[in-house]
Amino acid sequence: MKGFFEKAAEALSLGTLLSDPVQVTGGLTHRMYRLETSCGRFAAKLLNPAIMQRPTALANYARADELEDVLKEHHISAVYALEHNGQKLQLLDDRHFYAYEWFDGKALQACEITGPHCYRMGRALAKIHGIRLRSEASPAESPWIDWAFYLRLAEKADRSVYLMLHDALPMLDGCLTKGLAAVCRIPAFTAICHNDMDPKNVLWAREQYRIIDLECLDEANPYCELYETALCWSDCGAFKMDFDRFAAFLRGYFTHSSLSPFVDWEALYTTNIGRLYWLEYNLRRALRIEYSDEEERCLGLREVHTTLEQIKHYNRMRDDILSEIANTLSHFS
Repeated sequence: MKGFFEKAAEALSLGTLLSDPVQVTGGLTHRMYRLETSCGRFAAKLLNPAIMQRPTALANYARADELEDVLKEHHISAVYALEHNGQKLQLLDDRHFYAYEWFDGKALQACEITGPHCYRMGRALAKIHGIRLRSEASPAESPWIDWAFYLRLAEKADRSVYLMLHDALPMLDGCLTKGLAAVCRIPAFTAICHNDMDPKNVLWAREQYRIIDLECLDEANPYCELYETALCWSDCGAFKMDFDRFAAFLRGYFTHSSLSPFVDWEALYTTNIGRLYWLEYNLRRALRIEYSDEEERCLGLREVHTTLEQIKHYNRMRDDILSEIANTLSHFS
């Protein structure tokens, strides 16, 4: 990869590469590298070739790049892609990539996250949502997932995937059916959403933080993102939740948002089906439908197992989560 990044640094006027690029761990979809050049330190994100083959990919990234500029205008603390010739998304040797100035921070591990972290993240999410908050239904629609198709494919291609999916099939069909039906019970609002603002996508340097991975920016329902993101920040690992952190995230959000906290939270719980689509994506990687190499296929296989366990966990936690939300919201009345 050194030759590629030497050409990339030269093309973007980032200086001369001084050492071999270092791959940064943590990304589950794309591959990130740290570059040391004569002009400083930079990050380069190589986009997944399999994703870039999708017919909607370029339009989705163009939309996200436009929204990234909006966040920058409103002084959201984030790492923004560098522009070259008026473009953020770059193409070199048939590979799409983004370049960034390096921010010397790190993502917090589950055991390092505190209530104040969650309060600040709730406040940050409220600020993002408040930029273009509109009282209208989100244009995005959630498609149906044909789990039986993946089960049939897995039966021939990968026995381990088949067994995991076979046992979970009734639960997955039930979650998706109920989730799609509950959408109409959520207040009709649209806002700019990050769509992946979990702890791995926020870098901290002492008290400073920067939000990263802005290429998923789009307009969506802010309530849905609020609920899913609050869950992520209260996850302690080992399938345990810290409800104090969950409550802190909600307080940080609603203290700084014009949205009402008094909505149908059971419907929000039911419509939290983002993990189902993440599971489908990883099934496509694990079953060699949409992947770039064997390393990515193995990553997809691991994520299938992890995501299935997470879905089961949050189903078991339903009553506890709804009870905690009710308790937290009682302080807003």
